[in-house]
Amino acid sequence: TAYLKTHYPVQFMAALLTAKSDRVEKLSAIISDCHRMGIKVSPPKINISESHFTAIPEKNEILFGLLAVKGIGESAIEQIIINRPYNSFAEYIDKVQDKSATIALIKAGAFPVKNKAQLLKQYASSQYSTKTYTPVKTTPSKIKLLTEWDINTDDYLIGNKVDKATVLKLYNDKKKAQFDAQEKIKYTKYINDFQAKYMQDEFLWEYEALSMFITDNPLKEASDKMNLNWSKVKNGNKGVVLCVISDIKRKKDKNNNQFAYLDLVTPNGMLEATIWSRQLAEYIDLITKGSCVAIMGRKDKESEHLFVEKVKGFQEWQTDVSRPKRSKNAIA
Repeated sequence: TAYLKTHYPVQFMAALLTAKSDRVEKLSAIISDCHRMGIKVSPPKINISESHFTAIPEKNEILFGLLAVKGIGESAIEQIIINRPYNSFAEYIDKVQDKSATIALIKAGAFPVKNKAQLLKQYASSQYSTKTYTPVKTTPSKIKLLTEWDINTDDYLIGNKVDKATVLKLYNDKKKAQFDAQEKIKYTKYINDFQAKYMQDEFLWEYEALSMFITDNPLKEASDKMNLNWSKVKNGNKGVVLCVISDIKRKKDKNNNQFAYLDLVTPNGMLEATIWSRQLAEYIDLITKGSCVAIMGRKDKESEHLFVEKVKGFQEWQTDVSRPKRSKNAIA
């Protein structure tokens, strides 16, 4: 293996990533090694990536494997690979009818676009079944036309007879206008529901899909600006760490109170933390898998371990620290 790592580093590291693809903490460590070796690890590419991590030695690059993207099953991957290449996103959605896989791939950055949100909106629109109005052939009673549609048939007399064709056209025009307005309301509700379910917290999309940040790491950017580095906090002292909660192991203490061990993805790698029962109860809404948070806590006297004291949502923390006269470690 030492020979392979020396002479075929890209292929070796791609195989290693594939072997550990079910262990997020291992992947993070291996990707850090790749960076130290000068190997770029990139998000998947829809026309190139295979099921497992793909080595591109000539570019000194490794592409994420499709199986490592959360929300994509083997059947969807088989469908994606069989139908390649895709010359446009429209061609892709015409060939691949898998909603969860498509959303995950967009969030992972598998399509060559700069604006993921715009692409996701385009996909949402493409999935909406637009209905068209079908004209009716008869009109309701004279009373209904007047009271419900404001059509007075006496205004459309030819001699002593009603011009039925004109009244019917007017009736259909009004019904179509009502139909189109209702369809617009339905479409707006559909888009709003889609956005509420799939398009919140765009800064976390890559993490949602790949279980880590590959291209843009908002945690690192904010951490660098505020000079937050847990490894530089002295043992026994307090500090703030920006992180995404990747795993929660709930336990009970001797008094039957629930506490938890947390696995945290930080700008500088994985970190383990303990949150005791009082803090867990207080911040229960924030302590969920995938939550991006700022945690203030005490560093263990002998290790890197974090004991949680206060928790804030990442965006709320950013807003707070950007206010004047705030401490760089502010989390109160």
